[in-house]
Amino acid sequence: MNMKTGQKEGRVAGQPDAPLKPSLQTSVFEPRSPIGPLSAQPVLAAIPRPALPEGCQPITEFKEEDIFVVGYPKSGNTWVQCLLAGAIYGVDLELAPDSQVQELIPDVHGKRFYRRHSSPVVFKYHGLPVPEYKRVVYLFRDGRDVMVSYWHHLQAANASEIDFLKVVQTGEGLFPCKWEDHVRQWLANPYESRMLFVRYEDLQRDPVRELRLILNFAGVERDLTVLRRAAEKASFAVMQAREKRFGWENSQWPKDKTFIHRGAVGSYADEMPLPVQEAFLMETSNLLGELGYLARSASRAAAWLIRRGPSAAADSEAAPWSNWGAGTLLVSGALLQGVKNVLRRYCLRPLTIGL
Repeated sequence: MNMKTGQKEGRVAGQPDAPLKPSLQTSVFEPRSPIGPLSAQPVLAAIPRPALPEGCQPITEFKEEDIFVVGYPKSGNTWVQCLLAGAIYGVDLELAPDSQVQELIPDVHGKRFYRRHSSPVVFKYHGLPVPEYKRVVYLFRDGRDVMVSYWHHLQAANASEIDFLKVVQTGEGLFPCKWEDHVRQWLANPYESRMLFVRYEDLQRDPVRELRLILNFAGVERDLTVLRRAAEKASFAVMQAREKRFGWENSQWPKDKTFIHRGAVGSYADEMPLPVQEAFLMETSNLLGELGYLARSASRAAAWLIRRGPSAAADSEAAPWSNWGAGTLLVSGALLQGVKNVLRRYCLRPLTIGL
């Protein structure tokens, strides 16, 4: 849940997991010269290397069997990092500070060196595809919830008011690109990596099941009781309490601001203003539809209509979308059609939707 692709000391406010202070070292990952809107792909670059601490190796050196947990910022990356620290190494998150998690599940953006405590090593990464990453677990989440969480992050990191609509429209302050560009590039899998796709909402619903899928993909065997304990210790309540107790390895994060936000599914409904929803959907409705998120919203709308009856569709004041995503229904023809399809499938007689 934290970003700038580069291995410099510290991290940049407003960019989770990015360097905060300029470093004399060249970045490990450098963007290519822009060719188009999706061209900022990081490439491995040679860097001058200081002496390695004993038992460490450069973050740029890894084995083909290693796993990279990738996700756009605020897609559950830090949560999965903690889940895996608990599942693979038995870390008790109620007792372990963030530095221990970072030691075991290294963040590509925040470290120059790491130790191989086991094999495969699992890394955390926010960037765009690179050919060297052969085994990837890609996390994706409803982009509307992602942007709500990212907006809160930017507000906290910059200690100032951030124009939510401007961020969505221009991508200003977002790393490494807009949400939809990141997701599409990884879905395209340009370097033919072995990939496992994990949905954030499924992690919320059944973290043990999704954790088992990730470990199976990594070739790591753990007893079911270990997975259950890891999931319990990485609950949002525990994570929030842990943050208050230990803080984060990134000492630059404001101590009076919380890094762990709500983590809720559908948080955009009451935190993303209608004009911002409309702007976001103008660019992302096709992708949200492909990922199944508009169908989920359509099902919620349809379920409400089914319960209330045919006349309910005209009652916009009482409609649930009056406060959880009116922009979705107003802007996205795909969603409206989804509502109609659900109604056709589950209603005994057709309903007239006057939206």
